[in-house]
Amino acid sequence: MSMYKAGASVLFCVLVFCVACSGKKPVKALPVNKGFAVVELFTSEGCSSCPAAEAVLAKIHGEYPEGVYVMEFHVDYWNYIGWKDVYSSPEYTKRQKHYAELFHLGSTYTPQAIVNGKRELVGSDEARLHECVNDGLKKQSSVSLKLGMMQAVSAMNKGHNVSVDYTVSNASNQILNIALVQKVAESNVKRGENSGKKLRHINIVRELQTVEATKGRATFALPAQLNAADFVVIAYTQQKDTWAITGVAQASSN
Repeated sequence: MSMYKAGASVLFCVLVFCVACSGKKPVKALPVNKGFAVVELFTSEGCSSCPAAEAVLAKIHGEYPEGVYVMEFHVDYWNYIGWKDVYSSPEYTKRQKHYAELFHLGSTYTPQAIVNGKRELVGSDEARLHECVNDGLKKQSSVSLKLGMMQAVSAMNKGHNVSVDYTVSNASNQILNIALVQKVAESNVKRGENSGKKLRHINIVRELQTVEATKGRATFALPAQLNAADFVVIAYTQQKDTWAITGVAQASSN
């Protein structure tokens, strides 16, 4: 299963066994009432338990037509076992570590889902993830967050740079995370725990910028061979101290 401490794999196996044997049916999606749910999944192509969690994330993404924003953050601490996840970043590992501190966890692990910065769970626990998402949809946001359309910055760069304007209000003592999110991707894994598997990803965070929650413009360099149509931008505000997520918005290219 996952991580820095020996014995974490045993704990994960127990968790997965309990989930599998609980007999609970997934909670059905509730209608959106101006609430929201931001789901951050910490995952890795080197983790054998992660494909199941990513499948659950994709299912959640398809079940909710609005109000739910899912993202994959690929951590880098699995890269040592022979397969380097090209989507991984030490910054995402650092982000997960900070969540672990806030939740008073002994270590980090994958796959881990965090909903609205307030609740954490094993990412493959579909029933509990539904419950967390539905709870988030019941609570309205007091933050006003607006994004413009994704725009190509310069024709000289052949459209490989994009920018998004943002405006935030009613967000004192908060930060704004602006994520460049690749809609879909596939990888043929040749080594590590998922050796021989073809993995499909959705909503992979390729870059995350964190700024003050005011107004401005964020600019991203798109990965080679991809264009703006392959991406969306998801922006969300968080309390500086608790990291509770207070508002979210999404932008795409025109």
